[in-house]
Amino acid sequence: MIEDVSNLNLIPDTVFEYEQETDVGGLGFHIMPEIATYIFKDLFVVALPNGNKVNARKRNKTIIYNNALEKINNATTQSELDAITWAFLNAAGTVIDVNIKANEMLNDATVSDVAKAAINATKDPDTGEIHLVKTLQELTDDS
Repeated sequence: MIEDVSNLNLIPDTVFEYEQETDVGGLGFHIMPEIATYIFKDLFVVALPNGNKVNARKRNKTIIYNNALEKINNATTQSELDAITWAFLNAAGTVIDVNIKANEMLNDATVSDVAKAAINATKDPDTGEIHLVKTLQELTDDS
């Protein structure tokens, strides 16, 4: 899963690889652990009303979904099923704006020059936008 990048070790000359099949074919990206960790480390962190911060994806699965599933499996009447409700954290999904994070990195003195060079290498020369996601063929050609 993409949130696993927060557990990456920073080993020189390695990349995090992510590929996914979509309705338009395979897409993915290869990214240095330093960049991946910076971009994705807090992506799924959500503050609860009590102030605790949790991983929204894990909480949605382990607490909200599993709790509702248990109620569904234990229900014996239609009214018990009708009474089951849940509210997922980040129900509308998570938006990743790589360009914002990449520009933050370029201005962050703690980010290595190697990472900054890698970011600059992915920039579109005309628009300045970062093009991280590519087709699997493009990723193969870049290897």
